[in-house]
Amino acid sequence: MANPRSAKSSSARRREVRKKRPDRVPAWLAKLRRRDVTWAMLFTLLLALGGGAIAITARSGTQYHRNQVVTEPVVARVTFNAVNEELTRREKEAARASVTEVYRANSRALENLREELLGLLGIAEQKFDEIDPQMVEAVSLTAEGHAALVDFQQSEQDGSAGQRWQQRVDLMLRTFFAVPILSEADYDAAVARGGLITVIHPLPEPTQPAESNVFFSALLNVEDHTAVYERVEQVSSRMPDALQSTVMNMLLADVQPTYFYDDETTAARKFVAFDSTPDVYDSYMPGDLLVPAETRIDDQYFQLLQREAQAFRSQESWTRFLIARSGLVGTLLMLSAAVWLYVLRSGSRVPHNPVRGLAVTTLLLGGQALAVIGAGMSPSMPFGGVTFPTLLVTIVLAVVYSQPFALVLGAAHALIVTVTLDKPVGFALVLLAGVSIAVWQLREVRSRSKLVVVGAVTGLVMAGTLTVVWLIDHPAMTLEQWRRLGIDAAAAAASGFAAGLLVQGMLPLIERAFKVTTAMTLKELNDNARPLLKRLAHEAPGTYQHSLRIADMAEAAADAIGCDGLLCRVGAMYHDIGKINKPQYFIENQGGGPNKHRKLSPAMSLLVIVGHVKDGVEMAREYGLPRVLIHFIESHHGTTLVEYFYHAAKKKQEEKQLEAGQAEPDGEGPSEFEFRYPGPKPQSREAAIMLICDGIEAAARACDEPTPARLQQITHSIAMKRLLDGQFDECSLTLADLAKVESAIVKTLCAIYHSRIKYPAGERPERADRGAAATA
Repeated sequence: MANPRSAKSSSARRREVRKKRPDRVPAWLAKLRRRDVTWAMLFTLLLALGGGAIAITARSGTQYHRNQVVTEPVVARVTFNAVNEELTRREKEAARASVTEVYRANSRALENLREELLGLLGIAEQKFDEIDPQMVEAVSLTAEGHAALVDFQQSEQDGSAGQRWQQRVDLMLRTFFAVPILSEADYDAAVARGGLITVIHPLPEPTQPAESNVFFSALLNVEDHTAVYERVEQVSSRMPDALQSTVMNMLLADVQPTYFYDDETTAARKFVAFDSTPDVYDSYMPGDLLVPAETRIDDQYFQLLQREAQAFRSQESWTRFLIARSGLVGTLLMLSAAVWLYVLRSGSRVPHNPVRGLAVTTLLLGGQALAVIGAGMSPSMPFGGVTFPTLLVTIVLAVVYSQPFALVLGAAHALIVTVTLDKPVGFALVLLAGVSIAVWQLREVRSRSKLVVVGAVTGLVMAGTLTVVWLIDHPAMTLEQWRRLGIDAAAAAASGFAAGLLVQGMLPLIERAFKVTTAMTLKELNDNARPLLKRLAHEAPGTYQHSLRIADMAEAAADAIGCDGLLCRVGAMYHDIGKINKPQYFIENQGGGPNKHRKLSPAMSLLVIVGHVKDGVEMAREYGLPRVLIHFIESHHGTTLVEYFYHAAKKKQEEKQLEAGQAEPDGEGPSEFEFRYPGPKPQSREAAIMLICDGIEAAARACDEPTPARLQQITHSIAMKRLLDGQFDECSLTLADLAKVESAIVKTLCAIYHSRIKYPAGERPERADRGAAATA
């Protein structure tokens, strides 16, 4: 029978083994679980989907533009109907021309005549000999005419004489206005046009239309007195015989045109006729020629191509739509994956910082969108508004990050723009040439004019590349093609210059957005007139001189391994600013005076020494120093041991144990952890160089005989000590780099502690100098 206690202990052991056994996770799955890989995958999808949306929007219209010369014939892809602009214009013009000119009656002349004729009936109420002779003469009224008026008035017993007289007058005037009398100008214009005119009658019959058409030959000219007289005589015959002469005199007293040309009504009717005429359509089948080869796309061709593109989209099935768009998005996905795969493999900090990753992705998408907008705003000049965004993105990345980083992402952006706008290979070559030459020039930006020069040179190189590509595609150049080449080359050169100029103006905003520090800013911070450096020189002069020597050493070491020498120099100048608060507690500032640490315990001295790091960080933030320089301040000691006060504390503890009666010290002593700097350790090679130089400069200064051999020994000893202490574990400094750094530091120290000629006793310096020169 098995022992239960033994079985229980065996099960417990198996559980303990399972807990300690590492999980068997595949390597690829372990990589996918990494935080930087996860962020890179998310940004890849964001760049691909966002870029795909931009590309689909850019391709939603026709790929052609006005004034473009097509090199190959353009044929229809689907069946569609398009407006025949020429035939439609002809039909509409014909409809507008068919509208007759409209003439409107002279209403003022009509009312005056009507009022005078209606007033004749009132004369019948007076006797003929009582009528004012002037009135009789004015209307040429005779006694027979007066009698006729009296008879007409008395013939109606019911009092309707006035109404009947008004009807007769209106009938006569209607007859008079039936034949238009025009001014000489209107008459000549109507005769010149020929055909019919439309007149709007002033007194239409209830059963008759309000307007009618009159042939031009029936018109009368108001200046043709004979024809007008005959017309008046004809109209007057409708009145009683005794009144005909009176009516004629009244009509001929002030002959005016009976109709005037109505331009507003005529124009409105012509517009209605033109606008209401339907369009004439032409039918196109797949394969029908739309634009012949070597033809410039004018407005008519452009509208035809737009109509074909609309028909193609409307007839495109969802399956075909998805297949076509998936191919476009898939291409952008591959480019996006290549971008972020490089970012992961490059060792950049971008994948580890989501904010930086989002900034880079947004910059790439923004450049792509700007290229689409530029193509839409200036389609006839693709090498202006389209190339500018890619150059802008490339220059920004080169300033913010590094040349390889900017070259890869700039080249990828050039390909993304080429795919988005469906441009030929030659366009991509021009963009890639611009990206390459821009990155090549941007190793360091130490002056504000540098970016403008970079942009100008980039533009010229792009113009030259464009010329070569153009000559390859067009071996036999026409005058028009030379003109087109000149415009495109000038646009490419201008886009490069504009990109450099814009980045120069936006540099402060770029630094804030990406939280980086450019060489120009570092150069400004390295000015000895900066407030913080002036304080360091005045309040802690020994520390200031210490910083100057470290700056020379660190810059030389950084240049030796291809690091940022300017960053190391500026970081060295600011690394010990925390000593400004308590300068007399640091030996380089005591000037041979009493050492304040003699009155303090090792633990208290430790707090003062270590505190200069924290004070420096707070002071740097107060003065607005960049984050990269703050890292130099907080990491220039790493987590190294404050050895002097550690050993002092250890010795003091041993003395206390001996005084307490112990035969021998127990050897435990204080904990090393308590006497170490809080860190962090250097995160970059530049910060690691700073840590090495700080220790070496102090050791070299304490050396009695700084010979080259002694300086080399000190340098190697401290460098190995920091390496074995694990201070370089969190940066990318290699052993090969460390050897080069040691060599550069030794060379700089030998230059600092170079030997000089010793003057003989009693000899003047001037004479000794001459003697030295003579022996040189």
